[in-house]
Amino acid sequence: MSTVNPGEDVEISLDATLKALANPIRRHIVTTLLKTPGGQVASCAAFNVTVSRSTLTQHMRVLHEAGIVETVDHGNRVLVKLRSSKIDQRLPGLLDLLRHES
Repeated sequence: MSTVNPGEDVEISLDATLKALANPIRRHIVTTLLKTPGGQVASCAAFNVTVSRSTLTQHMRVLHEAGIVETVDHGNRVLVKLRSSKIDQRLPGLLDLLRHES
C-alpha cells in the first residue's frame, strides 16, 4: 500500500519556486527527477550530489515546502516525486526551461 505524505496540496507560488530553484543543488535534484521515468526516485544517492545527508535533507525540505516535490510512502521505502503536472499547471514552461538547462 502506498500513501502520499501531507503537503501534496501545497500551493505552488512563483516566489517560493524561484527561491527553491535559485540553488544549483536543488535545480540539479529537479532536473534529475525530470530525467527519471515517472519523475520519481527511491534513493537520495540517485541525485549524485556531494553534500552531507543532512544538507541533502534540508534541500529536499525546501523543495517540498515550495510544493515542487512530494514523498510517496511505499511501505519500507519512500519515493521522492516531482509534482510536474501541478508545476506545469501553475507555472507553464518552467519545467521545459529546466530540461533544456541540463
